[in-house]
Amino acid sequence: MHLDRAYRLAFRNYSTLFLVVAVVTVTLHLVYSFVFRDVIAVSELHLEISNLLPSVKLQGVGPTDVSASETFYWVLTALEIAAIPLFAGAAARVVQVDRESGVPTVPDAYAHMREGWRALTLKLPGRGWALVLPGAVTALVAGYLFERAGLLLTEVLSDDWLFVGAGLVRGLSRAVGAPFFLAAVVTAADMSRLEGSRT
Repeated sequence: MHLDRAYRLAFRNYSTLFLVVAVVTVTLHLVYSFVFRDVIAVSELHLEISNLLPSVKLQGVGPTDVSASETFYWVLTALEIAAIPLFAGAAARVVQVDRESGVPTVPDAYAHMREGWRALTLKLPGRGWALVLPGAVTALVAGYLFERAGLLLTEVLSDDWLFVGAGLVRGLSRAVGAPFFLAAVVTAADMSRLEGSRT
């Protein structure tokens, strides 16, 4: 029942929740892809390049360049994970406005994300985690499938534009599944609040 409610909430506010995440993730990944555009242009040669001597380069890219791009990619991933409270607070505002029969927007969601996050900082009950985990799995599967399919499509791009396609696909893949996870978090927090008011 509650899981069904979380998914309905995700679909009802999908476009707004998608944009809440996309404005951050797409920006970050486009910046990352621009900085490492030469490395991305030879992505199919990364294994061979990694086995070269540090002073040797292949098409202008050496082992240290590949290593740096991988390190910064994981740093970027860590930043995205650290931004989850920000996304969750904005999502709580989106849901609040929707329940009040208003029209939720991304600027309003970010303007009130602190209030939204404070409403979510409640201890989730056992049943709450039963909502959050399926939401997280759905988000990961949707994002993974979108990224795999999208990166295949970017192969038709020239080397000069490959970094743009890769940045867009990877940034959007984070946002594609996010509404399901965020809606699950908000629904679980609502459950916690209701149970707390009964005790």
